[in-house]
Formats: sequence, structure tokens, C-alpha cells
Amino acid sequence: MTRLSLGKAWTETRAILARDGRLLWPLGLAFMAFPGLVAGQFVPASPADAENASGGALLVLFASLLLAFVGQLSIQWLGLRPGERVADAIGRAARAVPRLFAALMLVSLPLAFLVAPFLTVATAGGTAAAGAVLAIVFIMIIALFLLVRLLLSSPVSVAERLGPVAMLRRSWQLTRGNTLRLYGFLLMFLALLVIVSGAVTGVLGSIIILVAGQPEPWSASAVLVGLVGQLAQLAVAVPFTVMLARLYAQTAGTAEPTVPHAP
Repeated sequence: MTRLSLGKAWTETRAILARDGRLLWPLGLAFMAFPGLVAGQFVPASPADAENASGGALLVLFASLLLAFVGQLSIQWLGLRPGERVADAIGRAARAVPRLFAALMLVSLPLAFLVAPFLTVATAGGTAAAGAVLAIVFIMIIALFLLVRLLLSSPVSVAERLGPVAMLRRSWQLTRGNTLRLYGFLLMFLALLVIVSGAVTGVLGSIIILVAGQPEPWSASAVLVGLVGQLAQLAVAVPFTVMLARLYAQTAGTAEPTVPHAP
């Protein structure tokens, strides 16, 4: 069992970003921010709109999710291997995405089926609603525990080329004894994401709406507000992704890093 050092991982992350930000930030823009911006124009504005969402809109949302996975895994691979070409990192990430997606489905689908009946009871109201809400909270606690123990699945998927089940087992093994530190790491970045995204979008988004009017899908106002939001999220997501790779490097016992510098 390796005792994780968040401070060491953050120091390595800062060094990698300082030297190879010219590679990592464009990857984030191309595979995370821009697809997210496009997909955001298809997000239903209300539950009623969600029921009427077309298959094409759902396909766009799914494609943006897959592209985000490719971007994240590419950034993680460059954070783990010095001298790797960006094109090779993208190719390796694309090959890892199906295995990672399958692993995530193995965990998320059972949880979704488990919570669905309680959600139906809770939304219907009545005397059983309170018990259903407690059951949902309990399931969410379990889901959060699983999220932390499986947090290293993404760097494992791109670094070790394991199958979906073996990938989950490997992450479970690597995170043993470091659950509380990983809770802290995850909560810190989630809080930072909410604060940065909320502050930037709240201030700049309000100005954009004041100048360009209320956002409608594909209007200038909607695109600008969406772009601001995506850039704010990217400012947190890229350091988080690199740091996750460096935490994996610690637990996996890989060699001390040199900063990737491939064109």
C-alpha cells in the first residue's frame, strides 16, 4: 500500500502544466470544451423538453461525452509519459475509451436500476416518500464510496490496457488505504469547480445576457454564455485530470516524472 501525497502530485501537476500547457490546454479545448459547448445547445431546458428530445440530440450529447473521455485520457497519458507525441496519445486514449466506458456501465447501471423504484415512490409523494428518500440517500452514499475507490480507473485504462472488470479491480487495489485522501482530493476539486464556474458564469454570463439578450439555442447569447461556462470548467478540469494521472503514478510505483514535451 502506497501512502498518497497530494502535495507531491500537485507540485508535479504544476510543473507539467507550466512546461506543456501549450499541448494540454488545446487538447482540453478540442475534446472537452468545444464538444461541451455544442452539446449544451441541445440540452433540454425543461423536463417537458427532455421527453421530446430527438434521437439526434441524444446522439450529440453521447458523442460529446465520448470526446471528453478521449481528451481526458490523452491528457493523462501525456502526464504519465514524457516524449509522447500528441497524436499517439490521442490514438491510445481512443482505444481505451470503450473499455473505460464499459467499466463505468458495470458500476452505474446497477446503481441506476437500484435507485429507480425509490425515485418513483419519492416523486409520487404519500406516506412512503420519506422512506424512499432515505433509501436514495443511502444509495448515493454507496455510490460516492464506489466513485472514490474507482477514481483511478481512467488512468489505469490508458496506462495498463486492462479489460473492464480488471480495470475496476486494479483501481480498487491502488486506492486501498487512501480513501480519505482521495475523498479530500475529489471534494476539493468539485468545490473549486462549483466556485469558479459559478462565479465566472454568473458575472460574465449576466453581462452577456444584458448585452445580447436572453439565450436561445444557437443564439449569440447562448453560445457566448456556454463558451464562458466551458472555459471556466476547463480551467479546473485540466489540472484535475493531470493530477489524477500523477496520483496514479504514485500508487502504481512508476518512475519519477519528467515533463512531457512532444510536439
